[in-house]
Amino acid sequence: MLHVHILIIQNLLGMDTQGIFRQSGSAKRIESLRNMFDQDPLKDIQIDDSVYLPHDIAGVLKLYLRELPEPLLTMRLYKCFIAASSCNSIAVRQQLHRLLLTLLPNAHRAVLEVLLRFLSGIGNAAEMTARSEPRPPSAPNTTNANSAGTLMTYQNLALVIAPNILREEMRPETTPGKNSSSASLAGNLAGRELLDSGKVTECVRQLISGYNDAMWIVRI
Repeated sequence: MLHVHILIIQNLLGMDTQGIFRQSGSAKRIESLRNMFDQDPLKDIQIDDSVYLPHDIAGVLKLYLRELPEPLLTMRLYKCFIAASSCNSIAVRQQLHRLLLTLLPNAHRAVLEVLLRFLSGIGNAAEMTARSEPRPPSAPNTTNANSAGTLMTYQNLALVIAPNILREEMRPETTPGKNSSSASLAGNLAGRELLDSGKVTECVRQLISGYNDAMWIVRI
């Protein structure tokens, strides 16, 4: 199903839609697309680009990732990925990421490879655009609306994708009793999640920006 989403996004977006994945699509159209995919995930679905916008299709992809019973990077390895991404040595960090990727279930690993390759392409193009010299004010504007690209750098992509593929299993630190309430427990969990959000984003940014064929090979 993920492969289908990505092929459709590539065909309809031309990889130039600004704010892709960051800007929201129509909830009604996203639900309609979701139903189409759910009916036959392997079917070669034809999307009417006069009805559905690129942000709608990107929204379906995020929804798919968010609703997986187990996130792609798995709850079991959450702390390991966070710890690896905090390593100061780039070489050691990359080796740790390679080792962790081998520990993922085969299905997760296969889907993650497709997703990271796709996101890396978007991020790389945006990074190159961001580094290019700006057009002089006196130069005529001969470009079209999409010429600036997606504007979705590695960091911007990680901000919106990370919560959908890397998250911890939330366990209350205390058992509800006389001195606790469901509201306070929910607040504690939300606080912990917010505290870790920067680390989660950085981890996924590293995986997107560092994507290459070698990252799937462990060197002993």
